[in-house]
Amino acid sequence: MENVTALKGQDVEFRCKVSNLGKHMIAFLRADIPPRLIAFDERVFRQRDKYEVRPRVNNDEWVLVVKNVQENDIGGYSCQLNTDPILSRAGYLHLRVPPYVARTTASAVEIREGHNVTLSCRAFGNPPPTVVWRRQDRQIIRFNGATGYGVPPYVARTTASAVEIREGHNVTLSCRAFGNPPPTVVWRRQDRQIIRFNGATGYGASVFNGSDLVLTKVSRKHMSEYVCVASNGIPPDESWSVKLHVTFEPIVIPQSKVVVAVTGGQATLVCNVEAWPRPTMTWEKNGEEIFDSTKYAISQQVSEKYRSMHILTIKNIGPDQFGTYRCTAINDNGVHFADIVVREGEPTYSNSVLLTEGSGFRDGDIDADNEPDDPLDSDGADGEVQKREETSLASTTIAPSRVSHFTTIFRRGELMQQQISSASDTEYMFNVAID
Repeated sequence: MENVTALKGQDVEFRCKVSNLGKHMIAFLRADIPPRLIAFDERVFRQRDKYEVRPRVNNDEWVLVVKNVQENDIGGYSCQLNTDPILSRAGYLHLRVPPYVARTTASAVEIREGHNVTLSCRAFGNPPPTVVWRRQDRQIIRFNGATGYGVPPYVARTTASAVEIREGHNVTLSCRAFGNPPPTVVWRRQDRQIIRFNGATGYGASVFNGSDLVLTKVSRKHMSEYVCVASNGIPPDESWSVKLHVTFEPIVIPQSKVVVAVTGGQATLVCNVEAWPRPTMTWEKNGEEIFDSTKYAISQQVSEKYRSMHILTIKNIGPDQFGTYRCTAINDNGVHFADIVVREGEPTYSNSVLLTEGSGFRDGDIDADNEPDDPLDSDGADGEVQKREETSLASTTIAPSRVSHFTTIFRRGELMQQQISSASDTEYMFNVAID
């Protein structure tokens, strides 16, 4: 599929070419969060007056027609083939809107000689229009009294309002400003982060002076809105913003590679994903895709522009639900997946891991299969250790230092984590109940 640009009100077509389709079927989706199914095979499920599917055009093309496109139709569309793994292609709908002017100033304005006046002309459209004032009688516009001169800065939109670039490539954002006297141009990031000029960790600055902002070896961390401001001392200053989208293949990282659960209980599987454009996500077991049902619940959370967390909850686990699950992320740039094993078990012991402040929990720090000896299961020679059945509470004191104690308590079928960070000379006490 290819990107499509259209005028408001037109019909557009997304073409999906498939060779050797065989018994497989085509689905068209709207790339929202979550993705919305538009059509499957030849059947349209959503807004039949908006969408139409034309199957097997020229024998190997499937066409999705979006009718009478409006602003809310802007975005991504994808076609998927129900193979294993799923094959997917995506395209983006851009909409051009002719300029229109909001009447913010009355058609006739009366002002006392010697006073100041502002005439406003707010124009909208896509791409954003350029506004130029002139006198109907072709005379010079004087900005400071009858003999004054000067032209406030204005910016020519030489760069599109949204730019898409592949990670690792170079990009130039241009801001051409005009006025009298000639204006200076300053670039900054809308989120106030440092502008990196050479890769994700290269040298940078909070602002850049100049019309052309050159970014080399762009990474996903460059993804932001960049604002150029032109000024020449004659108000008002003029600004222009460009959204930079950095595309890259998905990366899927499971929150835990192994999840321990009990029959009749519940298990939660989490995959953290980085990708742009936002990926299509699937869960499957033994090659069969999983959907929301009485057995499973699927949800997701978007934490940042290109980061998301995808959650599969297994309800009331039965014997056939133990095994290996796979979460797969797909976008135009690639496919990536991760496997999570759900196994049956009943870990019942407590362990403690000391981490430096700000560090995280690592796979292998605690192993439910290598249960340490429990001092509460035996009597000490000096009688200082009591039997398990006589003990219901264990206490731990954290010394006053800038470290974190990360305590993991394994209960029957449940993994609990507590993290306590000490940032001052204070002793912290916490109690851990032991089953």
